[in-house]
Amino acid sequence: ALADAATPLEIDPYLGFPHGAKAIWPGFLDNGLAWLLGPFVGPENPERMVEILIWLPPILGACTVLLVWALARRTFGLRAAWISGLLAALLPAQVFYSRLSFIDHHVAAAFFSTLLLAAAMAHLERFGEQTRAAFPPAWRDAWLGILLAVVLLVWPGSVLEVVVVEGALVIALASLPTRSQSSRFAARLAIQNAIALLVILPFAAFERWPQWGPFSPVVLSRFQPWLFLNLTLFFATCAALWRRSAWGSSCRSRAAQTLGLGALFLTLNAIAFPEVLGASRDAWEWMARDEAFQGSVSESEPILYHARQFTTRIALQHFSYAFFLFPLALLAFAWSLRDRAGVAPQRLLAAWALVFTLATLAQRRFENTASIAYALVLAWALVAGWSAVQARSRSGGLRVLAAGAIASACLLLLAPSLSSYGTDLSAAYQALRGRRVASSLERDLASVQHELALWLRDHTPETDGLYDASLRPDYGIYAPWGLGHLIEFLGERPVVLSNFGDDIGRDHFSRAMGLQSLDVDAALEGLEELRVRYLVMRRELARGPLQARLFQDSPQSLTRFRLVYESTPHRHVTRELYKVFEIVDAARVAGSATPGAQVKAEISFGTNRGRRERFATSTTADAAGRYELVLPYATLGSPASVMPDETYTLTSGEQRAALRVHEASVLRGLSVEGPDFRQEKREGGAGKAARG
Repeated sequence: ALADAATPLEIDPYLGFPHGAKAIWPGFLDNGLAWLLGPFVGPENPERMVEILIWLPPILGACTVLLVWALARRTFGLRAAWISGLLAALLPAQVFYSRLSFIDHHVAAAFFSTLLLAAAMAHLERFGEQTRAAFPPAWRDAWLGILLAVVLLVWPGSVLEVVVVEGALVIALASLPTRSQSSRFAARLAIQNAIALLVILPFAAFERWPQWGPFSPVVLSRFQPWLFLNLTLFFATCAALWRRSAWGSSCRSRAAQTLGLGALFLTLNAIAFPEVLGASRDAWEWMARDEAFQGSVSESEPILYHARQFTTRIALQHFSYAFFLFPLALLAFAWSLRDRAGVAPQRLLAAWALVFTLATLAQRRFENTASIAYALVLAWALVAGWSAVQARSRSGGLRVLAAGAIASACLLLLAPSLSSYGTDLSAAYQALRGRRVASSLERDLASVQHELALWLRDHTPETDGLYDASLRPDYGIYAPWGLGHLIEFLGERPVVLSNFGDDIGRDHFSRAMGLQSLDVDAALEGLEELRVRYLVMRRELARGPLQARLFQDSPQSLTRFRLVYESTPHRHVTRELYKVFEIVDAARVAGSATPGAQVKAEISFGTNRGRRERFATSTTADAAGRYELVLPYATLGSPASVMPDETYTLTSGEQRAALRVHEASVLRGLSVEGPDFRQEKREGGAGKAARG
């Protein structure tokens, strides 16, 4: 985006290698940041841009907290503002995506979703006054329409936020007391959605997704313009119907007409756009985790499940013990709104809280959006509870005692969330004091993975196309999909599999994952077709034939795989977790021996960890007395991480010879003349060192 801000990145050559793939994230956020920072950084210095952007998540997170504070102050008062702001600042559900350098669309989605919620509540508050003078100015229509589009441009999954807001606006429309007010309100809603349509249309109308339908709501597609177009026409029809006819003279009749028009629009769209039915299927599969890949993604897991097992640990850490009290607080909040006029904004908040609590129970990725309403509703509950205590207690001493009890209860409820920061705070304190940072399993695992990505960056040949998508990389890296983003962005190398999984290409993902179940020869053929040069294996994932041999026999017998790196054990990761193998053409050593005689080659070498490993392979001379050995390790010019003996040792019977192999022969699969082990040649050169 920085190198060519004017041209959208359609295909990322570093994803789904070798064909490249289109990331499912919309480019709006990336291109917007490039457009803002480009004049100050320039395309020749992308590293400087990264140094700036690592501060974006905590800045957006802090801005979201300020928005929560302002929204609570406007809706519930100053006490609730401080409580909700404090909760939003402390809850890991909000903080998780706001960490330094965690440049993810979810932190921006939470910020813009909170803006949308605040704008919609302010909009409903003005309309709730039910007078012509109180109708919001036109700029408010534009602002709300822009936000409706922007939340989808940041993340298409925010369609839930759009549905909740639009639903609240429809209910407000149906509840206005007079036909003229309803007509004007419908006209304003039509304008808002028309603005949203105009904003999103240039970004979404021409998107094409090989693995998603043209109307899929999972990605930026024709679905979003279709949605806003239909809402514009729906509200415009309501406005015209109630302005130019006597229909809708009562609130009840207008509500019935609203439902009828909605059903008519849905029916007509189902007939005119049958692809929309497929879109609903895409959305359900994604939300219900019916896809095989989505079922294995941690943020797609329900908040009360981890690794397919029920657990409350994550919910308590991210939302505190109050997570299980929140339904009662939400119920009390909703009950307080019954039979009250002018509380449409609060009802929107209650609906928002309910929808995103349920969404978080289905998928953890919605927790940061849910945490906003969570903080607001809990703040209301605490203030309401304290007001009830004050009303029932006239004694100052009792009030102080009650305040202390409430404060103690709050600290107790927050204990799981606050304790989750203990490791990080301790590490920060130790680092500031110049001490060694204590290790943990999570930190050690992250260190191992970062070391691996940095090693790939520093010790493998550079590839084209990192900052210029018009260039294509020479080779790719096959690694567990969970390492994809890390290798692409930190290791600066193209990957066959990535954290996007099958979302960027189901056929490619299935084919690449299927290699793990093939035998060595078939897997090697598939890897070569994918132009893979480096293969990253993880120990506990080594279940298929290829992975098992690489870890169990490594590197004793596989003639096309050269061990070039193994991860360093840490305190909590006690064995080498990852191994990196380079796929080489291997030197072809050909020579003569007694027909039927076995010829063996072996060499010892050191790994990057200083361990000694041994490679050995053997073959049998044919009837003509010819043999060929395939050798993947060079003795001359080998990579720095491979420290081989000076020569191979070749033996046939009691005969022994030394052989040197150059790196070029290994990389290009060149022929190398091997020793002559024929009986009549026993005396002479069989014991001398050959070189190739």
